[in-house]
Amino acid sequence: MEKVLIGLVALLLISACGYNNLKAKEEQTNRAWNDLGFSCRQRVELAAVYIEALQRHISPQNDVVQQAEKAVKKAAREGCPLTPPETSERLLKFRQVQTELSETLTQLHIFSSSQPSLLQDDSYLAIQKRMEKAECRLNEAIADYNFASHDFNISKRSFPHSMTNALLLRYRDKEPFVAGEDVKLLGRLDS
Repeated sequence: MEKVLIGLVALLLISACGYNNLKAKEEQTNRAWNDLGFSCRQRVELAAVYIEALQRHISPQNDVVQQAEKAVKKAAREGCPLTPPETSERLLKFRQVQTELSETLTQLHIFSSSQPSLLQDDSYLAIQKRMEKAECRLNEAIADYNFASHDFNISKRSFPHSMTNALLLRYRDKEPFVAGEDVKLLGRLDS
């Protein structure tokens, strides 16, 4: 009888210690990261199609197009980790690749808007609209991941979750996806 009573007390303590809540928050963070990764992969695929559409009207030897091709290939090669990176260095590298891609796509968009033949091509305009939607989805996915990681980190530090984490789970903080200090919001406009 005493063992049953101890087992029931232990079960009550475990359920009250926030173990399940903390596990659920980790799952939410991982799901938000998966959405972010999907959005990044979708953007890379659409960027390749976007560049192909541009090359029908612009010389493939164009510097802006070549830079964009390199950035797309690098982003495709680096990929997107399926789970949030465990180290700050890996997350920083991923952010740098995504930032580089964003900057070159911005330059490509600015360059392409000065090409009148592109503005009359319905297929190009359709791909451009899809790229804009992909960028919006990516920004939403980043915001969702940042919210989930912040929520996880706050929960992990609050009582009783902090005790559960220290004794059982040993989770590290989830790093948010933040823009670096060197991010350029707008490309240079050449007249």
